[in-house]
Amino acid sequence: MSLSDLGSLGEFFGALGVIGSLVYLGLQIHQNTRALKASSNHALNDSFSAFLTLLVQTPEAERIMAEGVTDLERLSPEERSTFYSLLGILFGNFENAFFHYQQGMMDDAQWHRWRIAIGWYVGFPGVARWWTNRKVVASDEFRALVERESARMGPSDPATWAPSADLELSAVVPPGSAELSS
Repeated sequence: MSLSDLGSLGEFFGALGVIGSLVYLGLQIHQNTRALKASSNHALNDSFSAFLTLLVQTPEAERIMAEGVTDLERLSPEERSTFYSLLGILFGNFENAFFHYQQGMMDDAQWHRWRIAIGWYVGFPGVARWWTNRKVVASDEFRALVERESARMGPSDPATWAPSADLELSAVVPPGSAELSS
């Protein structure tokens, strides 16, 4: 075997090494992307859980939320301010979830339940009134989504409000809406 042959053989094995490295890199990137998606969704769920925990652990906040969603006029100006702040937190979570979905960080099944929640919340009269006055701070795409979900879901039944209610999903989701379109 000549020196030239050995050089060619070295180039061949070097090329195989580069190909192997690229395959490994591709697998690592795929695995990292999956980990980022999982972490992102975990953070979104933690944020939404923190909102629900606030309601459950703070009876006054839960009362204000429960009264505000059905009849905003029952709230004093101070309570209305609290209600608006709670909705700001809630819809901030919703818009964040929407952004994650748009960026491909959330799959359709996960996004489905976020969309149901958006439509359900905005279907309450107090939330709908708040949204009408505050939607200007949302992105155009999120505003359009909320408007579509509001129209699709229609008004929410006040009997479904209680966060601790023993509620079947079918009581919240209107008939024929099992498949949601973007």
